Amino acid sequence: MTASKVFLANDIRGTYPNEINETFAKTLGWAIADFLGYHGSVVILGDARHSTPKLKEALCNGLNEMGVSTVDIGTGPTPLLYFTMACRSDFDLGIAVTASHNPPQFNGFKVCNNEGVSLSYENFFKNIESRIGWSKTEFLQRKAKTENQGVGFHRFDEGIQNSYFSFLAETAKTIAPLNLVIEYGNGCTWRFKETLPFDAINLHNEPQGDFPVLNPDPTKEKSYVYVKDYIENQNAELAIVFDGDGDRVGFMGPDGQIISPDLVMMMFFDDLLKKKESPSVVVDVKISKATAEYISDKGGTCKLSKVGHSYIQALVLKENFDLAGELSCHYYFNDDYYGFDDGLYSAIRFLKIFSELKNTGMDFEKIKGKYPSYHSSPEIRLKIDRAKHKGIFDELRKYAKLNGATLLEIDGIRAEFDDGWFLVRSSNTEAKLSYRIEADSPEKLKQIKNDVEKIIGRHNL
Repeated sequence: MTASKVFLANDIRGTYPNEINETFAKTLGWAIADFLGYHGSVVILGDARHSTPKLKEALCNGLNEMGVSTVDIGTGPTPLLYFTMACRSDFDLGIAVTASHNPPQFNGFKVCNNEGVSLSYENFFKNIESRIGWSKTEFLQRKAKTENQGVGFHRFDEGIQNSYFSFLAETAKTIAPLNLVIEYGNGCTWRFKETLPFDAINLHNEPQGDFPVLNPDPTKEKSYVYVKDYIENQNAELAIVFDGDGDRVGFMGPDGQIISPDLVMMMFFDDLLKKKESPSVVVDVKISKATAEYISDKGGTCKLSKVGHSYIQALVLKENFDLAGELSCHYYFNDDYYGFDDGLYSAIRFLKIFSELKNTGMDFEKIKGKYPSYHSSPEIRLKIDRAKHKGIFDELRKYAKLNGATLLEIDGIRAEFDDGWFLVRSSNTEAKLSYRIEADSPEKLKQIKNDVEKIIGRHNL
């Protein structure tokens, strides 16, 4: 196994057992213990994958051997870990054993600090990666130089989960009943149904580590296939689709169409306007220009950020933004919440907005009609060797400048023309290139898309 292959921008992720296995997890425990100075306490959470219990056990053994205590809070959504860290002061780090929306043969590790802030490669994983090659003897020699010569204890405490789900239930109690269908995808968000003040239609809500029905990912249309059937044939008013570890959520309207995160962000912003005169918002570079323009026109401030939940959450907290969102269905609230991405909490906020608008007599077509939109493509992802990315970016940059575009290069290349834009960027998690195009007219959209795809195609022969 090559360590650098699994250390990504926002987490550790790879296939089990070839890239991520018990030996790796135990060594990871030693490395994190060294990072912590061979003392302290770490909270451990896991998703529903079959490999997760084995990896959790090995990780805890590694931490305990090197003097760090561990508290296993069971199986649950990753935001539960962030919530625990944000509300408690007795833990030094939180670790979720999860590979999010990846297929069942993957697993990995997400880490947050003692305030629930997600850690990235720059501020954490880079340090851990440099330690992964050390032997146990090297770790023990370093530990011997510290004051802590003992081992850490380990305990289970699944009761910690109750405060999180009680908070969600309290937040949701004013939602008016809806004919709602929810896709859990056999992930670890099944307790969400306990938080609602009415009965919903709950699909595939038993956690199963092999995701036998579908691989839950709210950015993929195929994840909506079952909820769409309920909308079309049983008159469901709204659908919710969670991803595998619960930090993302997608929505489908009564028309059977996925509600774009561009529109969801505008709806969240309008809700904030009821409480604050000029809300501040962060969106990633993939979000529609319509969203940024709408926020600015309504008196808010909008900032573009590079893609990645650890980057955006850090920006939200550092600069005290009220709201943030990504095209990948991550949403962050920093008004009545803690500023991290939580698909369950975001779903409740959306349900409150949707039910309030419904009670005023607005149907979904009227709701959509309130908001601007441009002609846009979905995010398109291509498997392209990373060695080819630089040449693609170089030619795209020349093309954009030649056609009078303004360039934003905080994450790939976003080229803004007078009547449209494109974004091309390297994936944080895979050897893939992604792109999205938007324009004032279908004709301009087609023209930009053709130009971009020709450039990419010339380098991907």
